Amino acid sequence: MRACARQGDIKAAEKCLRAMEAAGLTPGEKSYNKVLAACGRKGNLKEAQRFFSEMEERGVSPTAKTYTAVIHACTRAGKLEVATEWAKQMEHRGLEGDGVS
Repeated sequence: MRACARQGDIKAAEKCLRAMEAAGLTPGEKSYNKVLAACGRKGNLKEAQRFFSEMEERGVSPTAKTYTAVIHACTRAGKLEVATEWAKQMEHRGLEGDGVS
């Protein structure tokens, strides 16, 4: 999954996530963060938002890395105002950025 994220291959990263589920494993925040990192690398905000929502719906708590990946997707997509809103949401949850977010 890490290799997929580094290449920005969202479909392959999602395939890994679904394979984990099919094997009876429950993806946690690290798995979702890898998929979100792929979204960030490609600047695919729509997919980043979809995975973020799925993550929360499944009871997986987002971390600062989660938000950073979504913010990265926003900035790569040229959506700086949206990135600012995500940063505010992260701060509201009491999470600190890493200098990038």
